[in-house]
Amino acid sequence: SPLPPPESAQVASSGLAGLPAFHARFELASRFESFSVQGMKSGTMGIYARVARIGLAYSALEYLEKCLNIKGYPDILAPDLVQALRKPELRGLVENAKLGLRSHAVKKELDLVLESKSKENVRPMIMLFRNSLFHGEFTPTGWKIRASQKTLKLLDSLAQVTLRKADETFTNWFEANC
Repeated sequence: SPLPPPESAQVASSGLAGLPAFHARFELASRFESFSVQGMKSGTMGIYARVARIGLAYSALEYLEKCLNIKGYPDILAPDLVQALRKPELRGLVENAKLGLRSHAVKKELDLVLESKSKENVRPMIMLFRNSLFHGEFTPTGWKIRASQKTLKLLDSLAQVTLRKADETFTNWFEANC
């Protein structure tokens, strides 16, 4: 059987000792632009890169919430993005994305956001992209995602709003505790 990690590694992965790892993840997500894949069309690669940035940004936020012992999934409010997701030209993207979603809880929350005019939480959509890319069956072709300007802008905005939420969460914690 494999050896357990040393105690110092266990401590460093949780609580405030994990803040340097959060910072590294946040910086990576903030500065990530793209990657290169030989033989892949630029539009497809652009979608993968943007969804990867969403995943990196969400990983940073999720890790920060773990470090700060924040329970549950606090909302990431973005009324403009929710409105965009409800529009017919992007609704197909959302519906195709939901087909690959394994979590019934996330799907239910996403449906509530899309159907309720009072819901402005984009976290379910961010979780959908992150989980589907890193744990699921995400492919731009399979999800019928075209590299249109509206789609690329939406994906960029989902990453940006996630990074803003991480920054806001850290800043609020810092101001209250330091």
